[in-house]
Amino acid sequence: MLFASPVSSVLAVLAATATVIAQWDASRYAWYNTNADTNFAATLPIGNGRVAGAIYGTPAEKITLNENSVWSGPFTDRVNRNSGKNLASIRQQLQNGQITAAGQATLNNMAGNPTSPRAYNPTVDLALDFGHQQNAISAYTRVLDTQTGSAWLTYTTGGVNYTREYVSSYPHGVLTFRMKSGTANKLSVKVSLQRSQWVLANTASVANGVGTVSLRGNSGQSSDAISFTSAVRVVQSGGKL
Repeated sequence: MLFASPVSSVLAVLAATATVIAQWDASRYAWYNTNADTNFAATLPIGNGRVAGAIYGTPAEKITLNENSVWSGPFTDRVNRNSGKNLASIRQQLQNGQITAAGQATLNNMAGNPTSPRAYNPTVDLALDFGHQQNAISAYTRVLDTQTGSAWLTYTTGGVNYTREYVSSYPHGVLTFRMKSGTANKLSVKVSLQRSQWVLANTASVANGVGTVSLRGNSGQSSDAISFTSAVRVVQSGGKL
């Protein structure tokens, strides 16, 4: 876990900023006055084709991250070896009007084996703990810009306005997040990466004014498991790590 206490804390390099407009265009923006709580379907999605994030917008922010090579396990050849030799008889059953029998024969001899394919898995959760309480937050708004693929939110607590901006960059292959407070020295955040299982290492360090949080894990198999490392770079402006 990394602790930052800056005026403005940036994760990686922010490529763009969200623009506040007086009236939302419903054909472009999705906006809400509540956070997603624990409802994954209500999160704001951003991504660049390889890495993506689902943004909950909660007081202690949770961003579920995924990457296109992280699955529930390695490649499995599910081709049913009985398919070819049963094709002609199944066709004949269909021609004879034996629809039910042909359907059952297809399931028995042509369905993938094993029946369950590998699933695309979340990689890690990025946690950003600001120490803010839900019952003390007002003027909350979160927005997804479907034209730029960026998101942002704003709220007030303790008389201070806070904003978070979220951008995905295709050329750089990263997701970037910027957090700001409207009053100097009021932003404090704990940054961590979390995963419920198969974590091999979880570390945090600071070097030359830049923080790094990393998590190494795999898909859980005893052999040929998919291994991965996720990392967050924390860059502060006007504060300390």
